[in-house]
Amino acid sequence: MLALEHSNLVPPYSLIESRLSQDGRFGWIMAIRHPEKDDVLEEITAEIILALRAAEAHEINRMEAEKWLKEFFADLHWKLHASLRKTDLNEKGLSLFFALIYDHEIFYVQFGRIFCAISDGKKLSISGADHRKYRMQTFEKLNLLGFAPYDIRFRIHREFIEKDQRFIALSANLAPKVFDTYKDPDGMQFFLDSNKSGEDGVWLTLTSRPMANKPKRKRLTRLQISTIIILSLTLLATLYMLFGNRVIEQFWHKTRLNVQHTKSMRLEQIPNSLAEDTQNILKYINRIVNQPAREIELGVTWSATLPYTITSTPVFSRDNIFLSAGEHLLAFDKKTRELRWKKSFESHINAISFSDAVLIVYLENDEAIGIRDDGSVIWEHELPCPQEDLGRLKPSRISPEDDPRLMRSISVVPSLSHITILDPARGENLSSVSFTNEIISLSAYDNYAYCFYAVVDDGILCINLKIDN
Repeated sequence: MLALEHSNLVPPYSLIESRLSQDGRFGWIMAIRHPEKDDVLEEITAEIILALRAAEAHEINRMEAEKWLKEFFADLHWKLHASLRKTDLNEKGLSLFFALIYDHEIFYVQFGRIFCAISDGKKLSISGADHRKYRMQTFEKLNLLGFAPYDIRFRIHREFIEKDQRFIALSANLAPKVFDTYKDPDGMQFFLDSNKSGEDGVWLTLTSRPMANKPKRKRLTRLQISTIIILSLTLLATLYMLFGNRVIEQFWHKTRLNVQHTKSMRLEQIPNSLAEDTQNILKYINRIVNQPAREIELGVTWSATLPYTITSTPVFSRDNIFLSAGEHLLAFDKKTRELRWKKSFESHINAISFSDAVLIVYLENDEAIGIRDDGSVIWEHELPCPQEDLGRLKPSRISPEDDPRLMRSISVVPSLSHITILDPARGENLSSVSFTNEIISLSAYDNYAYCFYAVVDDGILCINLKIDN
């Protein structure tokens, strides 16, 4: 904590005002000095104190300290400028020191002829503005608060007062005599005490001290208790959904039925029954826990009839689906299913593929063409081209890397009339979808849209893979 050890003020030349908490850990302190004796100064200093109380300066938190100091004193400067220019004072500005205190740390501003230093008993270090640069200055360069008819410029200083250190703030007439002469705090304090009669002198000392009593723990408020309860319930609900409501509900349901069944047994049957039921429950839990996902379901999201007979397996980019029909290449928008562009070639298209943001078209005349997503041709090369076996449907694998919703890999097994999702670890059929017409071809898994594209008869189907986990 910081304690205000010594101070000196001679109204109306100078004023020291403070508001500190009972333990001295938080609050603010201010020193004002003006070389003239005029009753109007009392009114102006009262105006400043009222502004600080209205702004509740003692409640400003540490994170907002610098921002608050900049905004408050920028606004106060103009208010004082309006008041001071109406007075008969020769010096129409104030020398002011103001600090916000947070335990052993202070944020402070200084204006005019008040200067600061820190002493640890062996050496003295200047903090903030250096008094040696302000001995012969005009009113404009003194940076008096309320003097200039324009926005005032000032810095926010931040100091940490360590144990047994002292922070000193004093007026310009005392600064050279103290800062340039004394290094030890006792000699410095003796000199300041001997100059208490100086009418225009103002000084204060803040000393860092350990706290005499540890602050009592604050009791939780009703709002804090309510917040803790809500967060706890939210956490429980999240865990409940994470492990799956069906798993928990079915586990308790089966346990309740097992308990009811056990009650009707004879005493000698209980050990064997418990062993059997425990094994069944463990098998059930193992089955649920080791599933690739809590629920997997295949379903047709949309279908579209095409005016062409598709002759290759569909491929896709992030935004488009690409199909070939004889010599024609078509690109459809995934969302709207509208034709985005179409290209025709001199030779039959044997196959198409999409890799590294490039669509590659393989023609029957052993020519390969690279095309961008927007339909523009990048390159053309002679290349022995593959011949696609369109009617051949191959099983494929979807891993957690392909779909982060999965816990383990699953297998996709297509046939002429069905598409089945298989758990390869247990051989369990997780979901399937059937078709009236034969499946001509099935695309790879679109891990951006979480679906497949199947060519059936003269149309294309989007088969969505719904996963809940």
